[in-house]
Amino acid sequence: MAADANSTGDMYPDQSLYACNSGPDLARRINKSLLRSDVIEVLFSDYVFINRSFSRSKKRVFVTIGCLVLTGLDKSVETVLVEGSPQWLTDLTTRF
Repeated sequence: MAADANSTGDMYPDQSLYACNSGPDLARRINKSLLRSDVIEVLFSDYVFINRSFSRSKKRVFVTIGCLVLTGLDKSVETVLVEGSPQWLTDLTTRF
């Protein structure tokens, strides 16, 4: 309980002089820090899962686009997309 762990903030040579709530306060602070680390671990694992899923999806998109370019089908897909897009978008993208 010496130094930082006691609730009074003072250090005494005799353990019996510390405040009676120093031990329970220390246990609560330890439990809070462990709870925070558990929450961080759960959030980080979700982030890693989302990142891996996004990475796989990104690879699939690039492979699909590559196959379309190699086979020449990218021009027909582009035609369908341009015909289906609003006129303001076509004007905006072809203006520059």
